[in-house]
Amino acid sequence: MSLRIRLSSDGHPEIWANDQILVSKLDLDIPGLQHEGCLECVQEVSPWEWREAAHCGEAYQALRRTVRRGHVPLITAEILSTGNVVTFSVTAEQTLSGLSVGDTFDTYSVAFPRIVLPSHYHCLLTTYGLGPSGGDDGVGGYWPEAMVVESTKQIPSKAFAPLVLFDEANALAIAPASQFLTSALINDCGDIVRTLHGSIDRIESGTRIETLFAWGESVTASLMHAGDVLLARGGKTRPTPRDSIMTTKMGWWNAYGGYYTEPIHPLTGVELVELLASLKQQQIPIGYIGLDLWYPYKYIGQALHYSPDTGKYEHGIHPIAEEFDLPVVLHLSALAQENEYQSNGSDPAFYRQVAEELIHQHAVVAWHDWLRTQQHLTPALRNDPVIADAWFNGMAKAMADKGISVLTCMHTMGMILASTGLPNVIAARSSIDYLFAQPEALDTLERLGQGGFKNEATPLYVMRRQNLLVGFTYYAMGVLPFYDLFLTQWQEDVGGISPQAEAILRALSCGPMGIGDGPGQTDVDLVHALVSSTGDLLHPDHPPYPDTPTLGKSIEVYRTEHTAGAVVWEYVIALNTTQEVQSFSLPVKQHGQVIWDGMHHCVVEQMQGMLASGELAYYVIVPEFDGIAPLGLWNKTVPAPSHVLVHAEWNEAWNIWLDAPGETFAIWSADPIIVTDQDGRELSLEQEGPFALCLLSEGVSSLRIARRWPT
Repeated sequence: MSLRIRLSSDGHPEIWANDQILVSKLDLDIPGLQHEGCLECVQEVSPWEWREAAHCGEAYQALRRTVRRGHVPLITAEILSTGNVVTFSVTAEQTLSGLSVGDTFDTYSVAFPRIVLPSHYHCLLTTYGLGPSGGDDGVGGYWPEAMVVESTKQIPSKAFAPLVLFDEANALAIAPASQFLTSALINDCGDIVRTLHGSIDRIESGTRIETLFAWGESVTASLMHAGDVLLARGGKTRPTPRDSIMTTKMGWWNAYGGYYTEPIHPLTGVELVELLASLKQQQIPIGYIGLDLWYPYKYIGQALHYSPDTGKYEHGIHPIAEEFDLPVVLHLSALAQENEYQSNGSDPAFYRQVAEELIHQHAVVAWHDWLRTQQHLTPALRNDPVIADAWFNGMAKAMADKGISVLTCMHTMGMILASTGLPNVIAARSSIDYLFAQPEALDTLERLGQGGFKNEATPLYVMRRQNLLVGFTYYAMGVLPFYDLFLTQWQEDVGGISPQAEAILRALSCGPMGIGDGPGQTDVDLVHALVSSTGDLLHPDHPPYPDTPTLGKSIEVYRTEHTAGAVVWEYVIALNTTQEVQSFSLPVKQHGQVIWDGMHHCVVEQMQGMLASGELAYYVIVPEFDGIAPLGLWNKTVPAPSHVLVHAEWNEAWNIWLDAPGETFAIWSADPIIVTDQDGRELSLEQEGPFALCLLSEGVSSLRIARRWPT
């Protein structure tokens, strides 16, 4: 399958996949376009013309048209099609001015391009995150939200990026491919407009504005393909959990929703030392500390300076980090206008000073929150595409130069797209704070006189769906999703609803895993189910991907996996995305697999049941040959983890190579089995129901599992 460009009978470009039309019109729309020194700007637009084009010796389709004033070219538009990708690019041949139409994405002055879509396609989109600016709102914008609509005619009025249109056989992802921080897609009377922020008044000569179209057989395939293209252009590969201590080890965080939510239980250095000592006493394998609001600020979200608040951390953070031998993830926010760097907020140079301070405080990750607020408060980050991209890129580079990774939070989708070119931007928060799904915490805040938090109360089914669906979109664009901290058990004043489900979601996410418990309140067994005997987080190969046919349904299904050689362990989530109780039944194969119910810790024959609002079912589909199915690590949330089960194959017996010293390996079998190690030594087994359990001592690197025949 490959995308093809066709010209309609009236000369407009279309995009087709075989005999199916995906885009029924693709063209420029330039109302009121002016160029430098032009008063009347009478425009002449050439027809679309085919031209010869090739790359690496391979021919591809190319169309071009030019907009002129007299004999002077103003803009050139090109459409290139190669393989399963179409790129629409517009180059300004002269400086264009007089474009501003308002401080918002809600309207437009140029459509580069206007995209007309057939109405029968379903759509997945992620809202942009930046609302109108220039008013009194000190926060600006909103959390990007994944939305599924049944028709292109139902696309909402908010700006968004990317967009995926799909049906049973095809999916097409559409995304800006340049000027990321100031580019978005908007709905204009049922058409899709790829535009720039409405406050931009000038496009300088030589500017190239690009839009990407990527095809796949499913939502997952098309969006991952779009991400692949952008990542290749940006010189970045998708991060894996092995790339950072933040995704290799479990962290303890004091963000909103944790026990030390700032207005409920403020955290100081004294409390932090007591908390870390408590975790150590409980033998909780914490690998780093995530600290919110450690610096002086004018308002929450507007920092004055990034240095320890001496009222909280009298001697700084680094002595505590050194005492417990733990690196730190440190929070950053937008800058207050009265900041001590004397920065106007658009020049990234001050981040070099910030990076120096983070290193001094033993930080390995900058958790940059309130990013959309910085753009909202700083006009140049909206009205100048060059300054906007340079600010975000400069922030990331300042951190990279000191070996610091970046976790983004309260960002826009433009920043997610920009991260495709920033290797050290490795993770992003995928939903509003965990706090807002905890009624207990919101009630506590109301009693403390802060009832406004309830205005953003978020149902559990909404938060979990956003983490899964927005998180998948982020991963496609090259960042790991962070579902926020969670509480491992119920804690007075702050809550902690269904911790097992929250733990499962975070384990499968492949992103950061953070707990926010108070002293002595961590569920030890739950934590140990998430990590190996060496304290490393246990993950699958990638975050969960949505099952395209279930998107927008009452029960949505998400899947991830671990592939070891040619053998696959599959992890399946079924989520109730509604306010009502829903039933579900997922198809199962009759042979070649055993189904492990990860919520109830038992083998089942079917994946079916009833789910309350926001509740999830979790299954592990275990490969089975000759009546033997190796589940993997016993009592672990992810029993067949990446980098632990290294390779597996069936050759008259199971042969499994692994790195799991001190773990217990579980094998389901209907008949007696024999297990030997790499040296042929028989390993002792204990029976627990249908499972044979084998303790893996130091030095065991492979297992051979076979049926035990009678002698």
